[in-house]
Amino acid sequence: SVFLSLGVTLAVFPGVTSSIRPSNPGFWGEDGSDGDGWFAVSLVAAFTITDFLGRSVASIPAVEALLPRPHDPAPSPAPPFSAAGRLAFSSADGFGRTVTLPAVARLAMVPLFLHLAATPNDGLALASMVVLGLSNGYICTATMAVGPTIVRPEHKAERDAASVWLLVASFVGLSAGSSVGLALERYLTGR
Repeated sequence: SVFLSLGVTLAVFPGVTSSIRPSNPGFWGEDGSDGDGWFAVSLVAAFTITDFLGRSVASIPAVEALLPRPHDPAPSPAPPFSAAGRLAFSSADGFGRTVTLPAVARLAMVPLFLHLAATPNDGLALASMVVLGLSNGYICTATMAVGPTIVRPEHKAERDAASVWLLVASFVGLSAGSSVGLALERYLTGR
């Protein structure tokens, strides 16, 4: 989940989003040449603020109740291939429904932002940034906070391994997302 979330986020932000031009440049104070108005600033602000809010959402009691609590899942009869495999795809703990499924759904953000770069729409661009920020903050925080606790405490080695795999997934997601983002930006700018 954290791999997908960070990968999708860096695939479109900030590279592709910097290629999105406003549909109404006069409103944003842009002269149409190099994007020196407020539209790009508004997109970055929308992402930054909603990413923070998304990270805070996981601690709201109503949302926290949707996440699996530590030690809730029933013990597995046999260990899976890895702690990360159990963490990401266990259906018994609700993690897939509340975190993994939204992370996979975020893949749709990549073509959406590419469309916005080709066909400007101010409202859709701002709304998309809000969804990108909220979902990034929520998924990353929920995964890193709850992920290792899904592994039962009597499996300390697997719990520690799950923590390490989450960290590795973060780094790989950051690397993959920034590489894809750079390629998409170069494609959009023709460089």
